[in-house]
Amino acid sequence: EIMQLYRGLGMYGWACQVFDIDMEDIDGSLKTYRALGRQIHVTASSEEPENVTLISFYPGRKVKVNVPLKTFGSEVSPGIKSGGRVNWIRRTIPCVVSSGQVPTHFEVDISTLAVNDKFLWKELDIPSNVSVLLQDPRQPVLKIARR
Repeated sequence: EIMQLYRGLGMYGWACQVFDIDMEDIDGSLKTYRALGRQIHVTASSEEPENVTLISFYPGRKVKVNVPLKTFGSEVSPGIKSGGRVNWIRRTIPCVVSSGQVPTHFEVDISTLAVNDKFLWKELDIPSNVSVLLQDPRQPVLKIARR
């Protein structure tokens, strides 16, 4: 189940996934802890999980994550329809997330982009509990390029 989730989310999506982990305490009671995915080590021969690394994500804790980008709107994008392609400049956005929900991805709307148009990271919809670690707001994340 872990590998199926990891393959579906990808490496960066896994690192943005918050899990509720139930652990038995010394007195036998169950406690639930929130944890953020970090890494999965797999065996070279079978690609079965060998070790899963999680970090504690308790209320008030700030964590650094690289949030992946996903595009939508390519079916109506003038640049894509005229033979262009998405040229990725950044595939993830480095962020600090305080308590609350960790975004699993940011959506990039390319439906209005023509060839040579750029999408800047400042155009992303960033939740209030997330601080972007990029300095220059004019930095693009992608461009519609000619083939």
